Amino acid sequence: MWVAFLHNGEPQPMRGPVRRSFLVAAVTAAAMTAIVGVLAGGSPVGATAARSATRTAAPAAGLRVGAAAGPALITRAGPGYWLIGGDGGVFPFGRGAYEGGLATRPTNAPIVGGAVTPTGVGYWLVASDGGVFAFGDARWSGSLPAAGASDVIVGMAATPKGDGYWLVGADGAVFAFGAARYLGGLSGRPLSAPAVAIAATADGRGYWIAGADGAMYAFGDAPYVGGLTHTALNAPITAMAPTATGRGYWLAGADGGVYAFGDAVFAGGLSGRAHARVVGIARSPAGAGYWLVAADGGVFGLGGAGYFGSVGASRLNRGVVGILSGKGIAIPTAPAAPASSAGFDVSWPQCDRLRPAPPYGFALVGITRGHMFSSNPCLDAQWAWATSYGSFGAVYVNTNAPTAVEFAESAVRNALTCGPDTGCVLDLWGRAGAEEALRAAGGLSAPMWWLDVETANTWLPDPAANAVIIRAMVDQLQRAGKRVGIYSTAYQWGIIAGAYDPGLPLWIPGAPVAGPAAFCTGHAFGGGRAYMVQSGDGVFDTDVLCGAGLAAYRTGFAPPAAPVVPQYPAPQPAPGVVATAQPTSAATVPPATPAPRPAPSAALAPMTQGSPLRPAREPMWPAIPALLGLALVASSCVTARRRGRHGP
Repeated sequence: MWVAFLHNGEPQPMRGPVRRSFLVAAVTAAAMTAIVGVLAGGSPVGATAARSATRTAAPAAGLRVGAAAGPALITRAGPGYWLIGGDGGVFPFGRGAYEGGLATRPTNAPIVGGAVTPTGVGYWLVASDGGVFAFGDARWSGSLPAAGASDVIVGMAATPKGDGYWLVGADGAVFAFGAARYLGGLSGRPLSAPAVAIAATADGRGYWIAGADGAMYAFGDAPYVGGLTHTALNAPITAMAPTATGRGYWLAGADGGVYAFGDAVFAGGLSGRAHARVVGIARSPAGAGYWLVAADGGVFGLGGAGYFGSVGASRLNRGVVGILSGKGIAIPTAPAAPASSAGFDVSWPQCDRLRPAPPYGFALVGITRGHMFSSNPCLDAQWAWATSYGSFGAVYVNTNAPTAVEFAESAVRNALTCGPDTGCVLDLWGRAGAEEALRAAGGLSAPMWWLDVETANTWLPDPAANAVIIRAMVDQLQRAGKRVGIYSTAYQWGIIAGAYDPGLPLWIPGAPVAGPAAFCTGHAFGGGRAYMVQSGDGVFDTDVLCGAGLAAYRTGFAPPAAPVVPQYPAPQPAPGVVATAQPTSAATVPPATPAPRPAPSAALAPMTQGSPLRPAREPMWPAIPALLGLALVASSCVTARRRGRHGP
């Protein structure tokens, strides 16, 4: 049906001459629009719309669309770094992707270094005996054990295309594999100090070897731009990193000192501030900064290098031996469920000690310092650890009865409320202790609170009196919206609380180190079910979720902290070109047609969010033909209606 006008608020059908006039005017307007567009060097409107739809349907190269529910997640590639452990463990941060490691596989020799592929989704590890291990999209091109290394291997460098690599020994001998060309080495030459690192130039046609005394040796097209041979060093050189242009490099000392040569920009150093020996340096792919890493896993971002995490506060099987950096495309997301049924618990005794290294499924943190009305001095730091690396978190609170002095003071404070009622005083004691723990927790959002009930603390000889305290704490925490569980054993619970059966979830210590999950059955008390059991290795308390705990993890643990997703800034359009963008919705991916990314030498700072693009202001001239056409349509229709009303 042809509908053209609203007359007195009602649509009116096109009739006879009106419809003919409308068709003629519409065709004329379309032709005028197309002709003007073609004369201007453009395309007909229909072709432009088709190409625009094609651009909208697929994101531009370099963008990655997340698969999470809700609005489409669009991010650009971003910086990432990987820490390499001496046991072959790999710890990725930022946008670095985890593609595997050797921590659980025995090797003939310790790992001493590695290299990352250009894509950021692969890497090599190299052992001191020359064994090479490839992960992700890294291509294995050979190892040294079959050929026999003349000395201990100390470093590795990959070609820019990732189709080969070089190994260097402590004697300066160089071994080339794949597409990597052998351009010379130091084997057989007397060295003032052992070689410690090798780095390739930007085009892969040269490389440098660094000595522990700061001596630099250049091969191929690698330029020599300085060294430290005649400089008195406080500590030996342990690592080097080239600039993006290949016209400079940084050297790092074991004390954290950094030395810049050529076009390398000095962005600071540590000079003794690191808690352990500095063992690696890596250039930030986002700018002129760099990262330093210490053997204890501590990471230090200097200049334009962002900090995305470390394992500095973790207990490692072997120390960290190096750091790799590159463009990463991984989008880290918080897991929907614990990655493992095993976890750890820590509190104030571990404030000055290393914490377990990831991965682990969950962690519990003590809020109090061994007794009620006290606080864990490192609660915030331990909670941050507990919810890092994809771990779920929960908390626990120590419980106890008042001493004689504390009871007397509480009775005086609450004399008007309780009078001579001893049970009232104990009830208020328990409620006050729960409220104090809630205040000490601050902004912690743990849904599950465990009450630590142990005979090592102060308790009254009457179990019924102790039960009043525990019941009051449970009630006060539940009123605050917390789920409550009990940490104790059947033996200790019987001594302290007697026949009190609150029927709460149980966290039971005393499980054997070997096969702790079997302890989930046969050890319940107080009318509850075992949610978790605890064992220990003498250093850390290890916890294992039972079936009931696994089923209730959503209400038992706080979810992991949102991981950092760093990305490069949006490429800027060429001068005089205005970029356009459309609003993002859950169902569509906005069109993205950015200008080519700047050269690697451009200073790009890591970002946590993309730069929004402002909609462009389109020129008015393409709309002129359409406006003229509309005017012609209106004029023709009015004329036609007049003719229809008064006759030909």
